[in-house]
Amino acid sequence: MRTRRDRLLVLLLVIGLGVAGCSGASAARTSLPTVGKLGSTLQASSAQFTLNQIFTDPVYKVVVVILTARNTSSSSADYGNLSVTSLLSDTGGHSYSPDPSSPAVEQQCGQIGFFTPVPPGGSQQGCEFFPVPTGTVPAQLELLVHPTLRWVLAAGPPPTTPGPTTTSGQGTGTGTGTGTGTGTGTGTGTGTGTGTGTGTGTAPGTKSGTGPKKHHGHHPKKKTKVKKPKKPKTKPSVKVKAKK
Repeated sequence: MRTRRDRLLVLLLVIGLGVAGCSGASAARTSLPTVGKLGSTLQASSAQFTLNQIFTDPVYKVVVVILTARNTSSSSADYGNLSVTSLLSDTGGHSYSPDPSSPAVEQQCGQIGFFTPVPPGGSQQGCEFFPVPTGTVPAQLELLVHPTLRWVLAAGPPPTTPGPTTTSGQGTGTGTGTGTGTGTGTGTGTGTGTGTGTGTGTAPGTKSGTGPKKHHGHHPKKKTKVKKPKKPKTKPSVKVKAKK
């Protein structure tokens, strides 16, 4: 009986150690963070990714990101789709997608790339090229896997949704466009104004014409009759005869 009991205890101990070992492996597999900084290794559901290096090439106007992918699944994996699942943000809140057809040539990326499938437990290193305007300061790198992995590079506002990926290059271009439009509208209005004016009128003047001229100032003066004073009438004197 003691021997059977001992065997049972040994069996339970082995099972307990096996469960503890599995739990420890599972905990170790999920203990890696999903947020880090330059040089950090972050854990996705079936792979680990390390941000090894990031630098700017002012000639080609790209930000170059060097990543290492380690396959933690039980089957081969292809990491060539990182150009679709990665996103770079700058300190101004703008986001950029990588250009898989970038003409940039970098010494650090000469012998590496996500070109072939990676077996279970294997690793592969590659470069991603992000076309950016001159003077861009990288703030964050994201891998849109499950779960999303994020490397914080500098302080900056939340990133915005990027537009369609375009190939960058050096050059200038111009464009013109024309358009027509019609519209109707009604309106009323009032207004006031001031002004000045001149007027004409009549005034005394002289007449001119033809005919004999009248000479003024040479007419003979009319003689005026001077009335003589009337003499008073006298009564005839009466002679008186003297009485004798």
